[in-house]
Amino acid sequence: MASKAHRQLAEAPHLYRFRTSALVGPWRKTARQAVLDAVRARQARRDDRKVHWLVPGRIEECDAD
Repeated sequence: MASKAHRQLAEAPHLYRFRTSALVGPWRKTARQAVLDAVRARQARRDDRKVHWLVPGRIEECDAD
């Protein structure tokens, strides 16, 4: 039986995660959630709506099909 979180991810049209040279985050429903994951993992920091990567990184997007 799939968890509620997995069902919600499956229903999202796009999924997002952070990827750096050191770590890869889990897939999330929004890019904002992926950025927050990167900040929590100390791979990036945020200020005034801008993301500053502490190591080379980016937010990846994929179709949830």
